[in-house]
Amino acid sequence: MRFDWSTLVLQTVNVLVLLWLLRRFLFRPVTDIITARKNAAEQMLAQAAAARQDAEAKAEATAHLKKQPAAESDDILAVAHAAAEAERVRLLALAKEQAAAAGDAAHAALEREREQIRREVEHQSRDLAVTIALRLLGRVRPRLRTRRCFNRWGPGWSIWHRMSSAP
Repeated sequence: MRFDWSTLVLQTVNVLVLLWLLRRFLFRPVTDIITARKNAAEQMLAQAAAARQDAEAKAEATAHLKKQPAAESDDILAVAHAAAEAERVRLLALAKEQAAAAGDAAHAALEREREQIRREVEHQSRDLAVTIALRLLGRVRPRLRTRRCFNRWGPGWSIWHRMSSAP
């Protein structure tokens, strides 16, 4: 077998084009999706922080009412504090749940895309292997390329048909 410099150069160019395409059409969109979901999660956490500050402001307002000696203010304070705490807990749980759901969805989408790309690359690799095998078999002397030679690999071996239709 002879080493062909032009084939090496073409294969190198092919790899560089493949890497450029992967970076442009796979890595950049996936990174954009992850960034968008991360920003959405941060926005939800910011809303939860604002709700917490609001609850703390309400708690401070009720603390001011607590200074009044009337029994009525103690009841109002307890109700307001309980409501603020319940709202804070609810908003915090909601924000955590939404952030987890967004993260899980992003991971699931990423895994689906990775699996699809893996299947495509596997399919292309199989096609390339068959093409290489056919080209190598095309160099074998014609008397060795008989149907009997290919039948020894077992029934259903379809390379004979591919080879006979190859250029």
